[in-house]
Amino acid sequence: MSEDMLAVVVRVAKLERQNRLMKIAGMGLLILGGAAMLMGQAAPESNIIETEMLILRDKDGIQRAVLEIDQDDYTVFSLLDKSGMPRVVLLATGRDEDDAALRLFDREGEMRAEVQDQSGVALYIPGQPRPIIQLSPRYMQLRDLDGVPRAVVGWTPIASADTGEITYRPPSSLILFDENRDVIWSAP
Repeated sequence: MSEDMLAVVVRVAKLERQNRLMKIAGMGLLILGGAAMLMGQAAPESNIIETEMLILRDKDGIQRAVLEIDQDDYTVFSLLDKSGMPRVVLLATGRDEDDAALRLFDREGEMRAEVQDQSGVALYIPGQPRPIIQLSPRYMQLRDLDGVPRAVVGWTPIASADTGEITYRPPSSLILFDENRDVIWSAP
């Protein structure tokens, strides 16, 4: 195995470990959030509480968590930092596409990671609208800073430069692209 291929294998293994940790962290946050909401509540006079928005404020009156149905009809649970910036957002769409997502934001409000129930995991870097790394049930894609796919591991549709015909690479494939999205190396 060549040194470059070994480096790719090591990097893929590292990304898989990070993916597992991200899923565990997301589930942990979900469980902790649910437990925090259920602990220590006195029995209400009624079994139903109805509201359009639930806001949790700290002792200084700053919003720290919000549970709401937003303008797109998504159910959204947001955890905010002390400056009021969303840091963790859990949402459910109730539509045919991705039904649920967990989004993590940095201090400036830029989305850094997203876990979706259908699409997988996406990792972002500040200032980039497209994920730099995307892990889905069918493939793992690495993009350059311009958002151009540079490497794909797994099932991949490839358009022929000559005919435009689309062929699908098998799940065991690795494809490397140049900055023009032309295939420069692939296996098998």
